[in-house]
Amino acid sequence: MALACAAAPVAARAGVDIGVNLFVPVAPEVVYAGQPPPPQVEVVTVAPGPDYFWIGGRWNYNNNRWVWLGGHYDRHPHFHPGGGWVAGSWERRGPNSVWHEGHWR
Repeated sequence: MALACAAAPVAARAGVDIGVNLFVPVAPEVVYAGQPPPPQVEVVTVAPGPDYFWIGGRWNYNNNRWVWLGGHYDRHPHFHPGGGWVAGSWERRGPNSVWHEGHWR
């Protein structure tokens, strides 16, 4: 009887469990005193290629003053149909402003 039990097949399972945790840092919100000046008019030329997108200029608050950052073309990091640049924007909060950064889609 002991021999019969020893010869019985034993089921064994082996496997790999892989987990993926993504940490996407979120920039802290910065509130600026006052409102940015009106946007400057920019001349947008022809894109240098089909996977380049215009990233419009914007006002940035630096060293206690508003500084214009001119627009430019940038290449989409993972170009795909429907991809593009979603422009950032200033949000007015009473007498203050908060910048919401643009991003690729």
